Formats: sequence, structure tokens, C-alpha cells
Amino acid sequence: MSAAAAIGSKAARRQPVGPVPLILIARVIRGVADGMMVVGLPIYFTTIGLNLSQVGVVTTAFQIGTVAALVWAGRLSRDRGPGLSLMLCSGLMLISALGFMATRDFGWVIFFALLGAINPMAIDATVFRPLEQGALLETSAPSRHPGLIAAHGFIGQLAGALGSLVVSAPAVLRSWYGIEVPETIVFALAALCTFPMFAIYWRLTRVASAPAANAAPPPLKVPPSNRLRLLLGLFSLDALAGGLVSNTLLLVWMHQRFAMPDAVLGVLFFGIAIGTAAAQFLSIPLVRRVGLVWGIILPNATSSALLIPLALAPSYDVALALFFLRSVLGVLDVPARSAFVVAHDAPRRFAFSLSVTNVVMAIANALGALLAAWVFTISLFAWPLIVAAGLRFAYSGALYFLHARGRL
Repeated sequence: MSAAAAIGSKAARRQPVGPVPLILIARVIRGVADGMMVVGLPIYFTTIGLNLSQVGVVTTAFQIGTVAALVWAGRLSRDRGPGLSLMLCSGLMLISALGFMATRDFGWVIFFALLGAINPMAIDATVFRPLEQGALLETSAPSRHPGLIAAHGFIGQLAGALGSLVVSAPAVLRSWYGIEVPETIVFALAALCTFPMFAIYWRLTRVASAPAANAAPPPLKVPPSNRLRLLLGLFSLDALAGGLVSNTLLLVWMHQRFAMPDAVLGVLFFGIAIGTAAAQFLSIPLVRRVGLVWGIILPNATSSALLIPLALAPSYDVALALFFLRSVLGVLDVPARSAFVVAHDAPRRFAFSLSVTNVVMAIANALGALLAAWVFTISLFAWPLIVAAGLRFAYSGALYFLHARGRL
């Protein structure tokens, strides 16, 4: 080998890791931390003696904090890029985890919940998701966007499942080996996760990687800002329908209507978690075949159509099968939707657009859940399911119409 070839080979080996592997590594670490929080925080609330009304207040504080963090972090990412926002959110996550570990005071618990960097409502319900996805998409070709979103969601779900298992470690060590480990150790472990996260996000601000060259998107009849407003209106309608048929409410409804055995719930949730994680990859061949818009409409309309037979299901085994199919099909549009949001944006605006979309959808989803809970207190008949199906059909029709008119 010549000297020039050897030097070139060494230089190739020293090339910095690109942004995509860095973000996916950070997603694995954060997924473990999120999984620990999703399971560890409810246990912590019970340990410190919070009653149901106090837990409700804290849950609302988590949601308010997440929405506020999405707003400021999204705006900051529009001006400075997502790397700085992710670094700041890592710092808030560190403060929150250490705060929960150190306090038992209800007021301080609310304060740390309002910081917005932790949300135990779901494994990936925090401010980090749209920022990481924006960073992924801004340095890749549009043809890769659905696949990257699917990979981001898939590894996050698996890492979150691993993190939820870690929460059981103190009880296992205590019962099997007689080793006393405080339950709050999960907060210390979550705090430790923020250090490699911060380092990776800092590295993102130093990695210079321009987006791949692509053909210009077709011209729109509206400015990008007006397009985003139209999308926010459409997605808020979809999220309102999603709140009407949230998994928690549907499971409570099936439990009361069919006297569903408690033992079924664990198996059902495990199956849904694995199925929804793997199903996102089916979005990739679907989008390649039919495009982004139909990649959103077809799964959404199909899962919505299943709501009507679910509302009329004669037995709990039929209801469970329909519920599982609807849950898996309902996530097939997620990669296509995220890619469609940024389809006509400048790369630096990707994280901002995704953050704003998440804010609006979170608010609409919460309103839908409140409305459905009120309706179910009046009647156990599944009116929310039927209304949600109608709203989602209207959403799919409006999305197709606006896109066909060149407004999206």
C-alpha cells in the first residue's frame, strides 16, 4: 500500500460519526430513562403517600410542563438548531430526576413536573422526540425520512421496555439476595443517563453535515407558514378523535362492559407494545408505493373503520382482537405524517414544525380524553368511538382534498 493510500485510509477511519447514528444512540439511552420514569414515578407517588387527586394534579403538571417545553425548545431550535435545545432539556431532565429522588414534598414534586423534561404518560411523550426527529430529518434526504422516523420510534420502544424492567431491580435484589436498595435508585440511574445524552447532543452541535441534495418540492399555492397552520388544524382534528379513543379509556370501557379479566391486560399491553413498535416499519414500503399522503390516509382510515365494529362487539374476545388491530394500524401513519409535516420546510425549521405540531396535538388529545370520560359517565354505549370514527374520516377527506388542490 502506498503512503498516500495509507494516509487516506487513516483519515477515513478518523472521520467523525454522523448525526444519524449519534441521535439513535441518544434515543436508546433516553428510552431506558423514559421507561424507568414511566413505571418508577407511579411507584414513587404511592411511596410518598399522594392520593388520587394529588396524582391527578401532578399528571396535569407533567402535561403542562411538556407543552411549555415544546414551545420554547421548538422556537429556540428554529434559531439555533435542535442541538442546543436538546442539551438544555438534558439539563432539565437531570434536575428533575435528582429533585424527585431528594424530595417528598408535594409542592416540589409539582415544580419538578412543570420543568417539562420528564413525562410518565408514555415512553416517548417528552419534549425530546420532535427535537431528535428534526435533527434526524434535517441532514437526510426526504426519501429516507419515513424510515428514520420508524427506526427512531422502534428502538425507543424497545429501550423503554428495558428501562421499565430496571424498575423491578430493587425488589428483586431485596427478595432474592437480601440487598436493600432504595426505590429512588431509578431516579439516580435516570440522572446518570443525562450525561451521555448531553455529550451526544453537544456533539451534534459540532457535527457539520449538510442535507443531501434533492429535487425541489412541488410549488404550493400557500406560503409554508400557512401550510403549517392548515396542518395544525387537520392534526388537531385527528388528535381530538384520538383522545376520544385513548387506550386507557377504551380498556376501562371494555373492562366495565365485558367484565374483562385483569390478567388479560398485561398480555394485551405487551402485545400492543411489540406490535406498534414493529408496525412502524410497514410504513416504509407503504409510503414508497403510494406516497406520503396516502401513507397517512390509508392506515388512519382503516384503523378508524375498526372503531365501529369495536363499539358493537358482542364479547370481550372480539373486542380485544379489534382493539389490538386498531392499535397496531393506528401507528402506521406516524412516520409518514412526520415526514409530510417537514416536506416543504427549510431543514432548520424541521424541529420547530414538529414541536409545534406536537403541542397542538397534545392539547387536542387531552380535550378529547376529557370529553370521552364525561360521555362514558353518562352511558356505557361507545358513542365516543363512533364520533371518533366520523372525525377521522373527515380528517382523511380534508387532507386529501387540500393536497389535491396544492395547498398542502
